[in-house]
Amino acid sequence: MKLLMLGAAILCFSFSVRGQEWKSLSVDELFKTARQNAFDGDRLQARMKLHEILNRTPAYDEVAVFLARTFIWDGEYDSARLILQNLLSKNPHNREAMLVLSDAFGWSGNYSDALATVNVWLTSNPNDEDFLYKKGSYLKELGKNAESAAVLQTLLSIQPSHKKASELLQEFKRQNQRNAVTGSYSADIFNRTFSPAQFAYMQIARSYRWGTGMARVNFANRFTQSGTQAEFDIYPRLLKGTYGYFNYGYSSSALSPVHRIGAEFYSKLPKSLEISAGARYLNYGSSTPVIIYTGSLGWHFKNKWVSV
Repeated sequence: MKLLMLGAAILCFSFSVRGQEWKSLSVDELFKTARQNAFDGDRLQARMKLHEILNRTPAYDEVAVFLARTFIWDGEYDSARLILQNLLSKNPHNREAMLVLSDAFGWSGNYSDALATVNVWLTSNPNDEDFLYKKGSYLKELGKNAESAAVLQTLLSIQPSHKKASELLQEFKRQNQRNAVTGSYSADIFNRTFSPAQFAYMQIARSYRWGTGMARVNFANRFTQSGTQAEFDIYPRLLKGTYGYFNYGYSSSALSPVHRIGAEFYSKLPKSLEISAGARYLNYGSSTPVIIYTGSLGWHFKNKWVSV
């Protein structure tokens, strides 16, 4: 029994020593492995190593900034801000720390403080392209489109090839067009038996102070049958961070519901999340109406949108 316990103790000691082998690495080697751990999703191991580096070399600012980034990636924005604000109190000219601090505010939906952060840096560095773009983005999120467009124009005068700034400015131009007419045509061609299935629509959209309204006519030709459907959509802004979608469609064709009614409500949540709930009503005339309940949960992650 004693031999068994001794063997278990030796085994545990062996694993413990192996687990701490990284402590013998230099700070630069340790930083390299910590970054790899973080990118691989092992944040806990990465942070242990980053803290070890900072214990050895407290002035290694790049490590502190990366540590803050790992907290931002996991949605722990307060922890990230605490690290960055402490660093900036000692070194207010650390560009990377200021940039990441603006991300910590922006990713959490606190666009006012994110904007204030980039403005501090731009006071002494007015031509910094990264900060100018972030300022334009935060102004857009705050609904200050005219100010945002002016900042983006300044950025493009400095760097005409800035792709993201150009794309955002084009988005503003599209939004400023009160009336927009669009149309589309497509066809599915089969190898044998069936003639091509054709789809087309013509739509007009108009922007109002309360939101956007659309009128659309859809045309379909499938399996020797043709039909049209008229639809109306509105996207009203309701409360701050909340908007809606309402739809009504009518058709006398067997290819579409006689009556189609839809409604959805969307609301922004903390930590860059958005939730929605709604329903669709489809009436095909002689058959029993179909009611479909809908809902989604979405997340803004960096420049991506993930929804389920």
